[in-house]
Amino acid sequence: MPIISDHWGDYFSWNGNGDIPLEEKKKLLSIISDVKKEGYVIRFWGTPNATKKQRRAIWTELLGARADLIGTDYLDEIKFFLH
Repeated sequence: MPIISDHWGDYFSWNGNGDIPLEEKKKLLSIISDVKKEGYVIRFWGTPNATKKQRRAIWTELLGARADLIGTDYLDEIKFFLH
């Protein structure tokens, strides 16, 4: 299976409020790097998304960590965010 799809909450407690804790940021970077080295793409589901602020914080960290896919139900919002 070329896509790794895993639950955010299994790895991270950060909910998008405030800054991501350094240890969790390192973990995110490491997970994504390891998956890419194996030739897979990765996405996390169940990311915190109750508020626009949370969604933008999570998306910012995922993009910064070079996640391949970002899953969301907020398609118009992410379209605006990415442009």
